[in-house]
Amino acid sequence: MEIKTIQKIKIVFGLAFFLLYAATAAHDILPADSGEFQLAAAGWGILHPPGYPLYTVLGALWVRLLPFGALPFRLNLFSAALAALTLVLVGDAVRVWAQQLRLPERAAVLGGLAATLLLGLSPTFWAQATTANIRMPTMLFGAWGFLALGCYATAKNSRALVSLALALGLGVGHHPSLIFIAASWAFYLLLADARLFVRPRCWWKAALIGAAAWLLPQLYIPLRGGMANVPLADPGLNTWGGFWHHVLAQGFSGDMLAFANLPDLALRLPLIPVLYTFQFAPLWLLAIGIGWGWLLRRDGPLALSLLAGWMLHTFITITYRAPQTVEYLMPAYLPLMLVFGVAVARMANGEWRIANRKSQIANRKPKIQNLKSKIFISGLLLLLFRPLSSRLPDFLALAADTSIRDRVAPLLEAAPSGALILADWHWATPLWVLQTVEGLGADVDVAYVYPEPPLDYEAVWLARAEAAGTRAVFTTHAYDWPGWASAPVGGGYRLYRQPLTALDPALGFAPLEADLGPVRVLGFKAVGPRTPGSILEVQLAWQATGSQSPAPSFAGRLWGADGTFLAAGDRYLGEDTAAGVVRFARLDLLLPLDMCQAMAELRVGVYTVSAGTFQDRGDVALASLPLDCRYPRLPSEHVTLGFVPGGPFLRGYDYDVDGERATLYLHWCGPGAALVAHSGEQTALVGSLEWGHCQSVRLPVASDARPVLHFTRLDGRRVSLWSTSLPAPPQASLYVPFADRMVLTGLAQRERGGQTVLDLRWRVTRPLVDDYAVSARLWGADRSLLAMHDFQPALSTIPTLKWVTRGGYILDSHPFAPLETAPTYAEIAVYERFRLTSLPSARGEQVWIALEP
Repeated sequence: MEIKTIQKIKIVFGLAFFLLYAATAAHDILPADSGEFQLAAAGWGILHPPGYPLYTVLGALWVRLLPFGALPFRLNLFSAALAALTLVLVGDAVRVWAQQLRLPERAAVLGGLAATLLLGLSPTFWAQATTANIRMPTMLFGAWGFLALGCYATAKNSRALVSLALALGLGVGHHPSLIFIAASWAFYLLLADARLFVRPRCWWKAALIGAAAWLLPQLYIPLRGGMANVPLADPGLNTWGGFWHHVLAQGFSGDMLAFANLPDLALRLPLIPVLYTFQFAPLWLLAIGIGWGWLLRRDGPLALSLLAGWMLHTFITITYRAPQTVEYLMPAYLPLMLVFGVAVARMANGEWRIANRKSQIANRKPKIQNLKSKIFISGLLLLLFRPLSSRLPDFLALAADTSIRDRVAPLLEAAPSGALILADWHWATPLWVLQTVEGLGADVDVAYVYPEPPLDYEAVWLARAEAAGTRAVFTTHAYDWPGWASAPVGGGYRLYRQPLTALDPALGFAPLEADLGPVRVLGFKAVGPRTPGSILEVQLAWQATGSQSPAPSFAGRLWGADGTFLAAGDRYLGEDTAAGVVRFARLDLLLPLDMCQAMAELRVGVYTVSAGTFQDRGDVALASLPLDCRYPRLPSEHVTLGFVPGGPFLRGYDYDVDGERATLYLHWCGPGAALVAHSGEQTALVGSLEWGHCQSVRLPVASDARPVLHFTRLDGRRVSLWSTSLPAPPQASLYVPFADRMVLTGLAQRERGGQTVLDLRWRVTRPLVDDYAVSARLWGADRSLLAMHDFQPALSTIPTLKWVTRGGYILDSHPFAPLETAPTYAEIAVYERFRLTSLPSARGEQVWIALEP
């Protein structure tokens, strides 16, 4: 294959991936560290340790040279360019190593393309290619290093060593964690060419160049750190001690190997397969294992060094105390991609050699591109391309998402001059970006609230609010403090010192004067999406008008235009509210997953309970709301194919068994006319579905027998479902959708590492942009609380912010200290970590599950 042809392939693939990532790049501001990177690029700032000076300088230049788009979007595009270049280097590295293993060039190029597709379409790599982050430069320098190492293994020249030293110096200078992958480069050289280390004349120039590559970008930190008004800069960066403390990230030193102990390893090591299957299908991981076995026989030093690099980086990552392990793990993908690419090249070469041999035996002219080889290559590429069609819609949705702006911009817009906004890191950075880039709320003080031991974190927030004096105070966290009222504003809150006796018009509530027994409703807001399975948030401003004993509660109800009941939400108001004081309440109404109407009426009422008797104190209509009847596509644990003449098509089913009750979920897809499913006297309507649209419906069924179902059209005509018969519900079957975000499909209690561990199994329903925590509680037979554990999923290794594509499996382990009493029940709840809003499920806000004895 000619060099020009190879170059054309590289250009085409690199450009194609850049265009893919550019089309799915986030359009707007981002939270947390991504927001910090956008802010640093805008103001030539200094990022958190170790500083990332090379990324800061290149990113700042990029956003100033790119002639289109808002600054946050331009920096997101920088990641797209870095990712595309990384994939080109990965493909080149595979090609060089395959040829070094004496595989023909055609096979080597095919192996490089296969590795490029596998890595480039993996969820986390794709996600990082579309947002401002420092992971992509790390991947680029890692791929560069493996390419340079392959060039040295082939040619044994000083030029390759210089290239390797540049990749090492720039890479470790950018992110010190690359040293663990770089250790595999040194290990290979030690195994394959040990004499190199005792011949300084061969590498001293490369060593000096590598050192200079590390040093020169670092000079940005003391030079810029000595200037005034530098965004995000810590004090003392232009001093010897301050510089090294920042560059070596000494403040994070306690996080390294924090979980390298037997109890923690017993919990975290089982998560390694979850982390990798979250990225790559088991078929490809199996191919990597087989490829490594072949490589071990063919080139032991290379196989051992790749295995060592992968194991070392994986171990360091899984024992590091920080969330988002799924991102820290990314450099460990590189050795896997090299093994996979070489394995594909080996298999392709084997197919071609067999084809040639058969052609020669038959006295035919050898034809490499025979039918069998074409089928093999085409099938392989189709399988590798398959994730593109399923993941592209998710990344397009993430690209268009404006939820970050929707949550923080209203705070800046509502804040008067001189106001104080208290924010944690997640929300502080996008607030700063809006102030710096767009001038929004430029005269408002956004203060990052960080932990200050030994104070409790909530106490720190309260102390900051109390210290604000007479300034208007806003927060991004939901806290209920005595003497304060929290009024919702965007995704945060305006704090008022009590007594607040009038509703502030600036809060944007729709005015309402409705006396409902002991409560007067002053105004309301209805916010959030209005699709099936989503949560409609009803915010209410109210006053007590009389005795609050017995304590009143709000009841929100949503009714369809034809009187069909759709959703409900209640909120207990308590007995301690003084008359005339304005308070705020929130009702979360979960719209049903399996039914929808074009219009709905929202009503709110008040009730009390006295001596076990329910007392209705009146209700009022708030608004008529249009609904968007686009159903979520729920994942199916049990795939089955069913066909109704004229459609729709059954794609799967699931059971949820709760004691003596069982619920059958039927998953349908269009095209097809409307259909009614019957289970005894119960019915479920499957609406008319277009091509590509799906709907899941649920029906109560017997828990100990096969379901007896029949189907009709809307006019009553019976139709047949051509499918295999459904089995009886297996005992302990679990299928609990939490809104339209995730589905709980498994729960198991185990003993691991001397602890009781509750393993939850989640399926991802849609890409998520909220950070959810899972609360797991164990209860005794008498419903006494034994233990609880609240944490981000998978011990924070895969937080929900990283659930970027639907359908994936998440193992979520919750450890408990040894219990004296065996638990009988588990209670599972999910909530958003900042506003503490519950994510309700089809069974309610708390899901109770009986544990097997």
